Formats: sequence, C-alpha cells, structure tokens
Amino acid sequence: MAQQRYDFPIPSADPVVGASRMVTPIWLKLFNAWRDRFGILTEQAQVYDPPNILSGATSSIAVAFAGAKPGDKAWATHSAVQSGIILLATATTNSVTVTFWNVTGAPIDLASGTLRVGVESTT
Repeated sequence: MAQQRYDFPIPSADPVVGASRMVTPIWLKLFNAWRDRFGILTEQAQVYDPPNILSGATSSIAVAFAGAKPGDKAWATHSAVQSGIILLATATTNSVTVTFWNVTGAPIDLASGTLRVGVESTT
C-alpha cells in the first residue's frame, strides 16, 4: 500500500483543546484526515450463551448492526472463548454474522459471556 502524504504538518506544538473547550481547527483537520484514511469504527455488545459446539463444527449468530454492509471489516470477541475456538465475523447488510468454529477433537460448551461485535467502514 502506498503511503499517503498529508499537506499539513502534525500540530505537535498546538494544543488539542482550545480555550473554548473545543478541539482546535488544526487538530480537527488532522483527526478528520485520519478518519477518512482509516475509516469509522463502531462496536456493540450483548450477552450471549453459545450452544454446545461439536468437534469440527460451527455455530453462528446474526447480530443486528445498523449501517453494516458487505465489504466492511468486521470483528468479534466473546469473554468466555477458550483455546480451540476460532471466531469469524462477516459484515452483511445491517448485521454481522459471528461464527464460532470448534477446531478441537472434542465438543466445547462455552459459558455465557459478553459478545462484542465491531465494524469498520471506510466508505
């Protein structure tokens, strides 16, 4: 990937927040450039108790996620995940499909925990 140059210096000598208690214009310009370059990240969380997952099997859940669309970067974590479980996340229209994949030789029954899902949209 080619490096992107910005037509302004990083304002290290300028305060981030001015006397008006607002982000100063030079820093706002930089933050907006970063947002445009790296996208907008949103996330949400819910309690989820995955079912028992047999050896080599998967279990999926579709999580409603307003604004998600195919091609967005999606990620997921679960607070009770353990060794042998791989989490996959795929953005679809207004949802994220989270797949729990058991790559061990035995069934795994994960405890209830917090499922966090995130989407990064660059468009």
